[in-house]
This record gives sequence, C-alpha cells and structure tokens, in this order.
Amino acid sequence: MTEGIKYRFAKNNSDEPVDVQSLDPGSIVRGPFTCYGCNQELIAHLGAQRAHHFQHKENISTCARESYLHKLAKSVFTQEFISRISARTPFIMELHVPGTCTHFEDSLHFSCSYSEVQRHDLTRWFDNCTIEAGYKGFVADVLLSSSKREDVLFVEFSVTHDCEPEKIASGIRILEIPIRDEDDVAALRGDLLVSGTHSARRAYNLKVRSKRAPMCKGECPNEVGLFIVYKNGKAFLKPISPKAAVNPKLRGEIAHYKIIPPGVRWDDGSSLVQITEIPKRYDDADPSDPATVFERRSVEAHFNGVAIRSCFVCRFHGADGINAAVFCKKHRESCSANTAADCRDYAPVRSKNEYQTLKARNARWAEEHGIEAAFRQIVKRNIPLT
Repeated sequence: MTEGIKYRFAKNNSDEPVDVQSLDPGSIVRGPFTCYGCNQELIAHLGAQRAHHFQHKENISTCARESYLHKLAKSVFTQEFISRISARTPFIMELHVPGTCTHFEDSLHFSCSYSEVQRHDLTRWFDNCTIEAGYKGFVADVLLSSSKREDVLFVEFSVTHDCEPEKIASGIRILEIPIRDEDDVAALRGDLLVSGTHSARRAYNLKVRSKRAPMCKGECPNEVGLFIVYKNGKAFLKPISPKAAVNPKLRGEIAHYKIIPPGVRWDDGSSLVQITEIPKRYDDADPSDPATVFERRSVEAHFNGVAIRSCFVCRFHGADGINAAVFCKKHRESCSANTAADCRDYAPVRSKNEYQTLKARNARWAEEHGIEAAFRQIVKRNIPLT
C-alpha cells in the first residue's frame, strides 16, 4: 500500500503542473488536483504543523514514483519552455566545450586543454515544444522543433534508465537530463539549463566547434615540469608555471634544462601523467611516480651528452637506498642522486647497454630481497627540488 506517499507536484484541471509550495493556505485552493503517476485525485495539505504536500485522496497501491517523476519532468519542462516563448525571454542551454590553448606551442612545444563556456538560447532555435512526439522512427520525451527549418532537439529525462543507445547512434541532437527527485524537476524552471558542468547531464550529437587559440595570453594557470642540470653537474626537478619557464633568466648557471609538458610520452612508450596532477610535494605515494620522471630525465641527459653527474648513471649505483635515493656500492652508504657531483669515485656508465644491465641487476637484487616498494618511496622522498 502507498497510503503515505506525499508529492510536491500535482496536475490541475488544465493539465498544468502545480507546485504545492506555490499555494497560499489563506486563499481558495483551486482543484481538483490529480497525480502524474496514477492520474488519481490528490488533496493539498497546507497545514501549519507539517510541510505542505499533496497526498492521494484514496489509498492507492499502483502509483509508481518513477512514473510520477518522468511524467512530471516532461510537463514542467514543456510549460516552462512555452512560457518563455510567450514572454519572449531566453531559455539558456550552457555547454562546456573543450578547447586548446596554443600560447606556448612555439616557445615550449606544448598546448593546454581548457573548457570554454558556450551559452545558447533555445528559444532562438526552436518555437515548438511537444511531449512524446515522434521523429525519424524515435519518440522524444520532449521534442523541440522549428517551424522555420528542419531542426530538432530531443530532451530526454532519465529517471531509472539512461537514453537508449539507438537514439544516440541516430545522430539526432539530444539533451539528457537526470531526474532523481522533485528538486531536479523544480530546477527545470530555472534560468539556465546546464549541460556539461554536471557529470550526469549529457549532450549528444551537438555540433560544437572546438577552438585552437592562444587563450591564456601567457598567464597559464597550470604547471609544467622543469628538469634542470646546473654547470656543477647537479640536477633538479620542480613544478613551474609556463610563463616562468620561458624566462631567459633561467639559463644563468644552468647547463641544460628540459620542459616536461602535460601528456608527453617517453621513447619507450610509457606515459607521463599530466604534470598538473603531480603534487607539489613529491613525497606523496602517487602512482604517477615523479621519481621515475627525474631518474629518466637524468639518464636521458647523460646519454645526450649533457655534463650531468648523477648517481643514477654511476657504475656503483645500487638498489637498496635506505635513507636516500641511491645506495653507493663503492662507499657502502645511502646517498642522494646528486652526491655524484662531488664524488671522486664517480664512474659514469659508457653505453645504454651497460646502463640497462646495471638496472636489471639492481632490479633482481631488490626483488630477491623484497625491498623494491620501499626503495621507490625512498626515491620519491629524495627528489632534489631546489
């Protein structure tokens, strides 16, 4: 039995949706009111002790809330859209469209993704709004159409089921709006119908143009990675703004520096996570592993002829650093990767094959002794940042 069901909305004798919150308890409440779910009579309860609501006049056992919400959403949306057309006021659909900022393409050889807000007045596109109308073999919850052109938009309300894949594949423009409760229905009367800012709201088959332009004008809010090798052979990795990265003052005592843009891929095919997702503190146990970025850039610089002195490419590099990034097999102690800059026994590997052999031997040793996971965290806590 559903005797206790209470609804916020009902249908009046003109088949228009009525919000109980809009009724004045001191005036004559004009009925009768019927239920969107089961079409049975509802009574408006406007007392002072309890929240105002509609309730079935008779005990009902066949009223489904899902059906109520779905039919109600179609009615409220249609009433709102038609009233906007009559009043010549806009009904705005706001879309968040992906774009590409190209400001740093020439100087740093990368671009940034951004989201551009596009606002469209649906009443300029469409002047007809019909519930459950057919079009090209499909039935829309609400069909927006134009009397001036062959132009339609399906408005679909998902209560328990998402929009059918066949509809989406048809190429018809669709706006899908989730309805989970009566507040979602009430929101259909707002000024903006937003698609894109809410993860559950979706727009399909809308032809929107993605821009490529220098949008940020140099004031990029993101960060890139900056790998630096100083003339003393020491290397550092730090997050930095693109604007600062193009500053010629960076060169100073720097022998080599490399910008690590978002989305770059290494030669071996592994992917570097978006640099904006790498935390400013590099001791976070994050799978993006900036320690790997630092080590790979150090090795890459060495084999590209940069005068870097790094323990990562030293023949005495071990795999069991306990208090720092590297264990030196020559001095039998842990150290940071930059210790090589002041080490008399620094012996850099001469070939990539030699380096790979060293890495494989260290990996086997770490696996046999079960310290690989701990070792990686130690490395990450000791990336030189300044």
